Amino acid sequence: VGLSDISEADFEKFIIKISDDFMVPLLPRIDVHETYTKFKNLAVSVVCLESNKIIGLAATYCNNLETRKGYTTFVGADKEYRGNHIGTNLMLLTIDEARKKGMELIGVHTNNPIAKRMYENIGFSQVADKSGDHSYNWYLEKELGDL
Repeated sequence: VGLSDISEADFEKFIIKISDDFMVPLLPRIDVHETYTKFKNLAVSVVCLESNKIIGLAATYCNNLETRKGYTTFVGADKEYRGNHIGTNLMLLTIDEARKKGMELIGVHTNNPIAKRMYENIGFSQVADKSGDHSYNWYLEKELGDL
């Protein structure tokens, strides 16, 4: 399911529920309305539902046709459902969609060592670690290859 099938109210409930699970909580750091609008209009967003409730979401920008480089801006899963490979499956679907949109590479930043391991398990490689004033510990990339 994509974000176009999800109401902003349901998106907000999900963000509120998982906000504190991030090393730097999402709220009040992000504006929910602005984020929903950006993800809906500009990103490839993949949503995992159970009983019409969001339990996972990944959003990747795939709009740089000049460099053909996508960027995963968000991956989150409800902690009650962790361990079921929701993040992995969302990323695999996102990678598939990015390929279809002509992307040749996807990048992602993370502070979370568990997320870093998940990205590495699906073929991402660490390109950089924290340096200067960057707010993330690691930057990883994955070459997408052909369909």
